[in-house]
Amino acid sequence: MTPETLCCVFVSMFLSALGVFLLWKFGIILERSEESEHSLSKIKYDRAVFEALLRKERKVSVPIEGFGITLGNPNGMMHIIEVCNPFCGHCGKAQKELSKLVKNNSNICLQIIFVSGPTNVGYDHTPVDTFLTLQKEAEDMSTVLNDWFPLSVKNVEEYEKLHPVKSHRSKDNDDNAQRMSEFCDAMKITHTPTIFIDGYEMPRLYNVGDLKYII
Repeated sequence: MTPETLCCVFVSMFLSALGVFLLWKFGIILERSEESEHSLSKIKYDRAVFEALLRKERKVSVPIEGFGITLGNPNGMMHIIEVCNPFCGHCGKAQKELSKLVKNNSNICLQIIFVSGPTNVGYDHTPVDTFLTLQKEAEDMSTVLNDWFPLSVKNVEEYEKLHPVKSHRSKDNDDNAQRMSEFCDAMKITHTPTIFIDGYEMPRLYNVGDLKYII
């Protein structure tokens, strides 16, 4: 057994022991990380914590009655406002989650407000007027909206082949759309979707998908 051989043996044993030690430490760190993540999730999804954080956010300061598109229970105890752009992909994902939430909870009123108003350039190329007409015709608005957002090419004329309407740009529709636009201006909406829950903006810590764990 030469000194070089002994040295190689000791180095190999040391490296093996070091590898086992590092794997053991990594396992402990990973386990603690998972425990911490679980604890943080329990805190995040605690209804009292959510309510406390919600009440610290920006509050709706203008009237909200009588305009927009309503899904769910108009007299529901929880009122959610979704401000969205019909051409926004993130709004489509939020709408899908909120539709599920409304479907599974009969105590939610979901009010959908679009940022585009009748005085905005290009308004006639948006589906807002079509949506408002279909709402007056008592269509299932959850289906109406869920059929629009997944479209890869969002063309109003093509969409109306799926959901035909009898009229366009009625006074009621324009008044409704104008009030939606005025709400967005008054609340200084800068991004979509913007979500308000019971009159307060949803905290940035949360996303729409989190609501199913809280409500």
